[in-house]
Amino acid sequence: MGDQYPARTRPVAIPTLLPYMFIPRAKDAVVASVVITIAALLVFGYAKGYFTGNKPVKSALQTALIGAIASTAAFGIAKVIHP
Repeated sequence: MGDQYPARTRPVAIPTLLPYMFIPRAKDAVVASVVITIAALLVFGYAKGYFTGNKPVKSALQTALIGAIASTAAFGIAKVIHP
């Protein structure tokens, strides 16, 4: 399982990193990356709800909200540690 984990996450991780490769201004790249990440969370949350028999829209919103809260917390902690 250890060597399979990175291969499974690459399709999700790569689109969220693309803005940093193509947008020269870091602040604009961050905004683009956040938008792509939220969209991905909505899609995967919807799929999770659909395939598990739960309400897909509710699952999508929950997944996106939890992801947004987690990434905001991580960003805030990083700012505190390295201002």
